[in-house]
Amino acid sequence: MKVLKFGGAILKDGETFLRVAQTVISYLPQRIVVVLSALQGVTDSLFQILTKAEQDEKVIAPFIKKIKELHRKVALKTIGEPRILKNTLKKLEGKISQLERVLYGVAYTEEVTEKSRDFLVSFGERLSCLVLAGILRSQGVNSRALEADKIGLLTDGFFGQATPLLPLVEKNLRKNILPEVKRGVVPVVTGYFGCDREGRTTTFGRGGSDY
Repeated sequence: MKVLKFGGAILKDGETFLRVAQTVISYLPQRIVVVLSALQGVTDSLFQILTKAEQDEKVIAPFIKKIKELHRKVALKTIGEPRILKNTLKKLEGKISQLERVLYGVAYTEEVTEKSRDFLVSFGERLSCLVLAGILRSQGVNSRALEADKIGLLTDGFFGQATPLLPLVEKNLRKNILPEVKRGVVPVVTGYFGCDREGRTTTFGRGGSDY
């Protein structure tokens, strides 16, 4: 099984996402798992808005609009099949609405906790994986976006600098990813974060997608 990891400047616009998709397709019919980072600059902007939202909720609406337009633009440029495009945009909308609720929660409490920070900054990967999986499906590849904290990438629970519990991770990923791959699915998995034993999102710090 081949693991392909993409991040950084490779993920900056529709054109680069299409190149990533073509790279993935070039490895077929090998069994492949893709690990993906956020769109370039998105994680930095999430850290920044977290601090600003704590002080003034008025910054949230324009930020959400910007994030939505950024990912919609990539999807509209790269996903040619109308049904798959509609489905991808719907999933993006739902995920961005969740992000918006978290930000307003921060604004109302006027407090950023380690838990809320790690959860919020994980959204860049969650969104980019939805886009790439949609692109691959539109090009005839059976693909599915998977979130690391939903498939058992367990960590030691240190927010911001978590370390994977590798024996448990191996067991969980064999259970949750291997069957997908054996069915011919190309999983597109979020990099950068996992979860603790209580299911709380924990990030690995910069460069953590390499896990």
